[in-house]
Formats: sequence, structure tokens, C-alpha cells
Amino acid sequence: MDILTRICRNKQVQVDLVKNQVPLSVLQSMPLYARNAYSLREALYHSTSGLITEHKRRSPSKNHIRTDHHIQEVAQGYQSGGACGMSVLT
Repeated sequence: MDILTRICRNKQVQVDLVKNQVPLSVLQSMPLYARNAYSLREALYHSTSGLITEHKRRSPSKNHIRTDHHIQEVAQGYQSGGACGMSVLT
């Protein structure tokens, strides 16, 4: 079995476990559930850079990559650098 297949199977097991632990109604009652989402499409359309950044704290192949910084600081840095979007891998 290749690494991608193992990662996908492992993630599916994790998702299934969480789905069984937290009912959808509980998730829907959380404060962040009702927040307004930003449109990446709109951000790209109005961007001069078209830059989408990525933040990754760990990787299946390398485990921990960076654990010494906070996501808000990283996002602000990317935004100051001209990024119009950000992908956060968890």
C-alpha cells in the first residue's frame, strides 16, 4: 500500500471517530459555525498577486515541521506579504 492510500485510510478512520463523538447539532451550535466565510474566489479575483499560501505544522512523512509559531502571526505575515488566501493543513 502506498503512502497516499495509507494517509487517506487513516484520515477516514479519524473522521469517522470524530463524527461519532460529536453530533452535528453540537457543531452547529458552536460560535464559529455561523460566522461569515470569506470567498477565496472573490479574493483571487480582486488580488494583484493571486498568491495562495499554505501553513503546515506537521506532515505524515516528517511528523512535526514547525511548532514554534502561532497561526495568527503566520496569517498576518502572509497577508502583509500580499497573499490573498491561505490553506491551513491540520
